[in-house]
Amino acid sequence: MERENDYSHILEKVLNDVEDLEKGVLFTCIKTMIPTNADEIIQHFLISPSGSYSDDLQVLTQASFFQPILKRIDPIANVRNIFPISGMIEASINFSRSLTPKSSAGVIVIVALLLIGTYFVRFNPFGKSLSEEKIDRASKASESTAPYTKEPLNLCLIIPCNRIIGSLRGTISEINLLPEEAAGLVNSSIYFLGTTDDYSSRIELNNNWEELPEGDDLFVQLHVPNGGDLIKLDLKRSLSRAVSNQEGITIQKKGLLKDLNGLQNFNRA
Repeated sequence: MERENDYSHILEKVLNDVEDLEKGVLFTCIKTMIPTNADEIIQHFLISPSGSYSDDLQVLTQASFFQPILKRIDPIANVRNIFPISGMIEASINFSRSLTPKSSAGVIVIVALLLIGTYFVRFNPFGKSLSEEKIDRASKASESTAPYTKEPLNLCLIIPCNRIIGSLRGTISEINLLPEEAAGLVNSSIYFLGTTDDYSSRIELNNNWEELPEGDDLFVQLHVPNGGDLIKLDLKRSLSRAVSNQEGITIQKKGLLKDLNGLQNFNRA
């Protein structure tokens, strides 16, 4: 019962924060509910900080994870003369135009909960095995107690283009990065590799990356002047924390991947 009261308190706070907003309700919900992972979730689902109620509901229909649900349930609903889910969402969007922000806030909170739950099921950051947890704790301990050797390192990242939005799009256009900007790139990656080589010479890249076509992946090679032992880190969260303490990071190379050849040595994020 105490835990249920905690949940009720959290949801009550979220509702109070968003009930008077006309735009950016879903964005604010996620920022409030889970601040530590909010940026990754917002980037993954392309949630706008100024999205309307309609925009926020459309996130469900545009999210790839929702399509199998629509494909399975909509035909059943049609046969049984029930309103299909996709039709319900569309009707909700139309109906939302007559609702006040307070009336619609509760619906968007439910959408936020669904997206957060789906994200954690998909990427499972807290569902690691005990051995993985021990490795992560060991990584944290080594980060805090052992200084990194002052040797240069190249950090190669694979980032889906559909994650590169907002400030992240500006970051990849830069050469010299702040530590938090480099950590943001690490957080958005799906594969990463630390190496002392120029790894970009081993893979085929399309240098016309500026349009960032959805469905493609961007290769980014960072140069870390004093990266040293970063090469030993194989968990993304540990790497991101370590990179956030590094100065002088620059983007050496970037381009769209033509294929997946050459990625067999990468760590999966």
